[in-house]
Amino acid sequence: MTEFEPDALCMYETDSFYAAAEVTYRVEPSGHGTKFTIHDKGYLRGIMRLIEPILNRIDIRYRKQQPEIIKQALEGESQAGA
Repeated sequence: MTEFEPDALCMYETDSFYAAAEVTYRVEPSGHGTKFTIHDKGYLRGIMRLIEPILNRIDIRYRKQQPEIIKQALEGESQAGA
């Protein structure tokens, strides 16, 4: 983890022989709710670049599902705490 602010921000980086990534999760008030933002960058290296087109397709599907998965997890936690 490279940066952390409770209830606001979580950043991390990972770096290996085949890939590197930077991910930021940000939470901020928005009207009567909360705005949740994810920003990420990833880089493949070496032989892993050959499978980049396949990984991109998997990533697109995951990105479509991710907001609903996070929403369900957060709503489940708030209901459990109520």
